[in-house]
Amino acid sequence: KVWSVGDVEGNTAASVTVHDDMAFVGSSVREQNFAIRFDPSGNTDKAEVVWRRDEAPSSFGSPLYREGQLYYIDKAGICFSVDATTGETNWKERISGSSWASPIGTSDRIFCFSKEGVTDVLAAGPEFKLLGTNTLSVAGKLYGVAVADSRFLIRSGSKLICVSGQESTAQTVTSGEEPLALPDCPVAVTSFGAAVTDGYLYFYGGNLGDAHGYSIEGQ
Repeated sequence: KVWSVGDVEGNTAASVTVHDDMAFVGSSVREQNFAIRFDPSGNTDKAEVVWRRDEAPSSFGSPLYREGQLYYIDKAGICFSVDATTGETNWKERISGSSWASPIGTSDRIFCFSKEGVTDVLAAGPEFKLLGTNTLSVAGKLYGVAVADSRFLIRSGSKLICVSGQESTAQTVTSGEEPLALPDCPVAVTSFGAAVTDGYLYFYGGNLGDAHGYSIEGQ
């Protein structure tokens, strides 16, 4: 262990967001949203909390860093823009809904994916500007979003959806179809996400209990 910050409370679903020598923690508990400055080389154990906010909490999505700003979405569906250096709130505006998926940023836009399948496109910057609102053509809760080859891959209910800004030949794959011939998992998997690198798929398994019911014994 190089360093640690203790007494962190609230929802642990959101991942920590890191930029340079700063780590940004999002939590469902308001005063538990804070920034840490640390030595990214790991040569020292010095790490300090540089600011805390009593608003701008996260729901399930991770904070998004973009050009000196942080974007949080709380469980009420309010999006906050926060100065990453000082923690001061630039603006807070209600969007289409709460999000289970983390927001995604491009060079000039912020995409916020509500769990009801509505995507709000915001202008990146210190002022709030709604550029557009898009609704998926399929029903179901929107769980997560990934980016690949300038497309969004969206999991909604029992479907995987590919969204592109251009015409494409992507198809909607429904539950029960087998687009890839993968072997059965050796044990049941949890609801945690997976990662792909160098042609390999990595995921966490071992939960043999009820859905979302985690315990040491179950893992």
